[in-house]
Amino acid sequence: MFRKPVRPSKPTRAPGPDEVPAPRKHHLEELLCDAVTRRKVVELRYEGDILSRTFEPAAVFWSTRLKVSVIGLQSANPNRPSKPAVRDFEIGKIVSVNVTEIDFQSDPINRHDPKYQNGIICSN
Repeated sequence: MFRKPVRPSKPTRAPGPDEVPAPRKHHLEELLCDAVTRRKVVELRYEGDILSRTFEPAAVFWSTRLKVSVIGLQSANPNRPSKPAVRDFEIGKIVSVNVTEIDFQSDPINRHDPKYQNGIICSN
């Protein structure tokens, strides 16, 4: 159910010099979309992480800053312990992804949320 993403035709706004998107990582986008549609927990390492975070991905989308991002519930982060929270990550800055066989339950995303106005690549 992975749809090949295309860059939005009308960006919300142009990125500033320090907001230029990281190069896309199509293989990670596909892995994350697979985890989203099958509702599988992933372990991911974001730039600068030594240990993997535990994450329940809900959607892959084009952000308002034209970055391909993933949003979901970060249930554990041993790099900076904190309570579970909804987080989004720019996929181009993710170092590694491991899709586990652990299922999770989640409510569908609100497709009308302005954060998704540039397009949803895949969602639950």
